Amino acid sequence: MKNILIIGGDMRFITVANMFSEDGFDVAVYGFKKSASFNKEISFPVTLEEAIEKCDAAVLPLPVTKNQITVSAPFGTNEIYIDDLLSLMGKKPIFCGMASREFKNSAKKFGVRLIDYFESEYLTVLNCVPTTEGAISIAIENTPFTLFGSKVLVLGFGRVGRHLSKTLCALGADTFVEARKVSDLAWISALGYGKVPLDTLNERLWEFDIIFNTVPKVILTADRLARLKKNCVIIDLASYPYGADVNFCRENKIKYILASSLPGKFAPQFAGKIIKETVCNMLIEEVQKNEI
Repeated sequence: MKNILIIGGDMRFITVANMFSEDGFDVAVYGFKKSASFNKEISFPVTLEEAIEKCDAAVLPLPVTKNQITVSAPFGTNEIYIDDLLSLMGKKPIFCGMASREFKNSAKKFGVRLIDYFESEYLTVLNCVPTTEGAISIAIENTPFTLFGSKVLVLGFGRVGRHLSKTLCALGADTFVEARKVSDLAWISALGYGKVPLDTLNERLWEFDIIFNTVPKVILTADRLARLKKNCVIIDLASYPYGADVNFCRENKIKYILASSLPGKFAPQFAGKIIKETVCNMLIEEVQKNEI
């Protein structure tokens, strides 16, 4: 697979395109304006048909779409409709991030092979680094006190929760972590954090200065939000449906900051590098499968 097509995406995908080009691939970009940010060897097909005709594989954004109708292309001049794209791809593989059920169903209808690079452990683990740095930056900008000595709660002990807790603790924050699983609670204690079992959350919420949510489920219901101390800041790192009752926060002037997709906002070059490396590894696997 020599010809790679990048379709849509944010600043991260400039890095993806440039890195593929530097590795000797023939790279085309669709859904971006021409810019000096791209390597001079990269081409910009005029039409989607022209772009797809010449490619061996396409790389789509993370996430692929925000409305289930068009590909996410904030720097493009025209809408890129998902059905138009899929109808042209034929048997060529698409590498995409966070493919929704609707997108997968559409691909299946057109017989297009999807490979979701966001399911790669390599990408999801390394993405924790810019997510953590971005979350801490937001906390510093939105509080009148230092993280050092403040009492913070991390909701969830998945990949992001683990890395974030470690970093907060290293910065001197009095770090507590909520979890459901007994095994997670054991690790939380062993690593030196305060543990907050989910069934005790109601009684503990009033203690915290900052709450970071990493769980894509509404844990902070209206009843729980009413228990927060005055001026507590909530920083939500989760994807939809997020972790708090947004309307209750708005109506009661609770400082709630929706901060999903931080890698693309705070460290697009690093995040783009991870995506490129992940897709490249998957491309090699595809070639090897076809050769067997």
